[in-house]
Amino acid sequence: VSAHLDTVFPEGTDVTVKRDGNKLMAPGIADDTRGLAVMLALIRVLDAGKIETASDILFVASVGEEGLGDLRGMKHLFLKGPYKDKIKTFIDLDGGVPNRVVTTSLGSRRYRLTFTGPGGHSYGAFGTVNPMYAMGEFLVEFGKTKVAPQSSYSASVASGGTSVNAIPGESSMEIDMRSASPAELTRIEARMKEIVEAAAANENKARSTKSGSIGVKFVLLGDRPAGSMALPKSVNAGDSNIPVTVKTESPLPLFAYEAIKKHGLTPEFTASSTDSNVAMSIGIPAITISAGAGDRAHALDEWADAGKEISMRQFGIVMTTVLATAGMK
Repeated sequence: VSAHLDTVFPEGTDVTVKRDGNKLMAPGIADDTRGLAVMLALIRVLDAGKIETASDILFVASVGEEGLGDLRGMKHLFLKGPYKDKIKTFIDLDGGVPNRVVTTSLGSRRYRLTFTGPGGHSYGAFGTVNPMYAMGEFLVEFGKTKVAPQSSYSASVASGGTSVNAIPGESSMEIDMRSASPAELTRIEARMKEIVEAAAANENKARSTKSGSIGVKFVLLGDRPAGSMALPKSVNAGDSNIPVTVKTESPLPLFAYEAIKKHGLTPEFTASSTDSNVAMSIGIPAITISAGAGDRAHALDEWADAGKEISMRQFGIVMTTVLATAGMK
């Protein structure tokens, strides 16, 4: 059972909690500070109630879930650490909608692309190849790429140049590509690289390379694996076109489904990128469920609902799912 310690906000962000009725407002309070609080509360309840489970429960506070963290905490836990090959089932507590169960993990690849060139004076070297033009062509063409359902891409951060009157020596941008299908993610990545190379070649043909030509650099910033659970036929609401990486039909999704249903909500299976990605990708049954209600995740005005009724409902969903999975003596 895991919740993540990190948030999307940089060091130095004011995280002072403000209260407005049942709303607790602070950056990161719902994603995933509350998940950590619910996990600690669950430990206390199990201890206070002297509840013994049939299977051992390992509680983990992970790192690297957000941004460029690249799931490094989960990769260590499942692929390198002392618990490698020992974990049979994984339940992730995170922000999100209270009735949703993540059973499909969106894989992602993130790159920093850099177009390089000789640079020069904007007037004196006019006609020299310009990496900014190559990057612009890439953006236009990449934006035309068609993708399968539960797939996406985004040009996110751009930089380059030193002065308004200088041809830039380099132009860089960061690209995010996602898909629930490993094959589709690989296809999008290959298409991205193809367009980058073509844009560089076209710029070298269009303008002078006397002082140097346009080159390209690819730096992989993140590689999150995709995965998907085989859902029970009785509640199967998944996309049949998404490859299943957890071949065994685990009761785990059904446990969460029934727990949510018993607490008065309508369960919904969904896809997302969470700490469950790594487990699912290597065939370990895994889900991500919400630790409570809230909104505005990743924004400075993020908030969590601390109302007793809602909080206890969600805690009940979490505890029921965990105990059903671990079994009780």
